[in-house]
Amino acid sequence: MKRIKLWLALLISACVIPMGVNAASGSISVTGPSTAVQGNKVTVTVKLSATKGKLGSWQMDLNYDKSYLKLVSASSEGGGSTMVNYTSSGTKSKSYTFTFEARKTGTTKVSVSSYEAYDFDTMSEMSLTSSSKTIRIMTQSELEATYSSNATLSSLGVTGHELNPKFDKSTLEYNVEVENDVTTATITGKKADSNASVSGLNTVELNEGNNRFEVIVTAQKGNTQTYVVNIYRKEKNPINVAYAGKNYSVIRKSNELGELSTFEGKEITYQGEEIPALYNEVTDTTLIGLKDEDGKVNLAILEESVIALYNEIKSNNVVLYPQKLPESSSFDKYIRKNIKYDDMTVEGYALNKKSNIVIIYAENMETGDLAYYQYDTENQTIQLYSDELDKYYEELIMKYKYVIFGLMGLSFLLFLILILRKPKRVIKVEEPTNINNNVIKEIKVEKKKSEELKKKEDINDEDLSETELIEQIKDIKVVKNESQEEKKVSKKEKKKRQKLTKDFDI
Repeated sequence: MKRIKLWLALLISACVIPMGVNAASGSISVTGPSTAVQGNKVTVTVKLSATKGKLGSWQMDLNYDKSYLKLVSASSEGGGSTMVNYTSSGTKSKSYTFTFEARKTGTTKVSVSSYEAYDFDTMSEMSLTSSSKTIRIMTQSELEATYSSNATLSSLGVTGHELNPKFDKSTLEYNVEVENDVTTATITGKKADSNASVSGLNTVELNEGNNRFEVIVTAQKGNTQTYVVNIYRKEKNPINVAYAGKNYSVIRKSNELGELSTFEGKEITYQGEEIPALYNEVTDTTLIGLKDEDGKVNLAILEESVIALYNEIKSNNVVLYPQKLPESSSFDKYIRKNIKYDDMTVEGYALNKKSNIVIIYAENMETGDLAYYQYDTENQTIQLYSDELDKYYEELIMKYKYVIFGLMGLSFLLFLILILRKPKRVIKVEEPTNINNNVIKEIKVEKKKSEELKKKEDINDEDLSETELIEQIKDIKVVKNESQEEKKVSKKEKKKRQKLTKDFDI
C-alpha cells in the first residue's frame, strides 16, 4: 500500500512539476557500535540525507545476517526491515533505528539495499551513495581483552598560568602560583585515549595558600591514574607561625576555619591583625587555624602563642581533648600503648598489646573535667573509667584461680593414690591339710584290716566277752571322735580360707 502511495505521489508530481535542470543527490549512512557482546542488544541507525535538494519520497531495505543478528525492534514504518515513506513538505534527512540481539560470535555486516529516493521539488530520482556497518560479536571476556589500559593525559594546564614543571604524561604532580586577587582557576586537559574518562577538569575556587586538586583518568579497562595540580594563591600580608619544626600560615577567613560543636566562632586580635577563632567558654580554650605547606588546615590552641595542635575524640555524645598521660601507680599492671584516632596519636594504658580497651587521660570539653576514660578502639566507644571494674575483674580472676588450684590439687592427689596403691595379691589357699587326709586314709585301712581279721577268725559279737566288747566300742569311739575332730579341723581350715579369700578379695 505504501509503495502505491509512493508511486502515486511521484506520478502526480511529475505531471504538475517540471523536471529540474540540476540533479538532486543524497547519501545513506549506517552507523552503530563496532563491537557487541553475545546475548546483548546492539542498535544500528540508518540515516538518509539529501546533500542537494530535498527528500520527497524514498524506499530502502535493510540487509543483515539473521544467523548473527535477531531483529528485536525497529522504528521503520512497518516495524520491519523495509523503510518507505514520503513527505508533503520535503525534508533534508530521515533516520531509522534498528535494535538487534547478538546471537553468536563472529563478524557480520549491516547494510542497505534496493534503495531509491526522489527529490521533492523536481521529483527526479536522487543520486545516492550508501555505507555499511561491520560489527564484531564476541564474548564478554573477549571484549574485555580488547579494552585499553591507557590512563594518561595528552595535555594538562591551568588557563592563563604556567605549570611547573612543564607537562609530561608521566609526571603526576604540578604547581601553579597565582596572585592574591585571583579567586578562581580553570583546570584543562585532554585524555590520551578516547575510550578513557576524566574527572577534575573544571573551574575551581581558590583559598589563600595552597589549593590541591586532583585530575583522575580512568582507562577503559578500569585502571586509574591521578594527576595533582597545586595552585598556590598568594596571601595578603600573611601571618607566619613556626611550631614543632614546621612552618604554618594563620587562617584569616572564617569559612576556612570550620566549626566545632563545643566551640563558638569569634574574632580576635593576633599580632595586630583581626583573625577568626573558636572559643570554648567552659574550658576557656581559644583555637585558631593554621595552614601547613601542603595546604592542610590544623586547629591550634592559642594562649599568648601557639601551645599545641588541637584534636578531638568524639563518641557517645562525649567530646574529649586527649592530654599527656600521667604516671600512676594504679596502672602498674598495665603497659603503655599508642592508638591512632584520625590523624593523631594518643597514648594510653592497656593490659597487653592486643587489647582493644585503652585507658586515656582527657579533658571533657563540655564539662571541663580531667579524668581517665576507657576507649574501645574496635567499637570506637568511650566511657568514664572506674577502678571498681578492675577490682571486680581481679576478684573474679582470684575466684577462678582458687577453683583452678583446688582442681589441680585434687587431680594431683588422685594421681598419687593411683601410683601408691598396691596391686591385689592372689593367695592360693591349700586344700585342708594333707595330714588330715592321711589320718582318714589310715583309719579306713585299719578298719578294713579289722573286718578282714574278724572274718578270718569268725569272731562274733556274741563270742566277745563284755570286757572285749567294751574295748572294741571304745576303739570305735576313738576313731569316730578323731574323725569328728578332723572334720572340725577341716571346717576351721575352710573358714580360715574363706576369711583369707575375703580379706584379699580373691
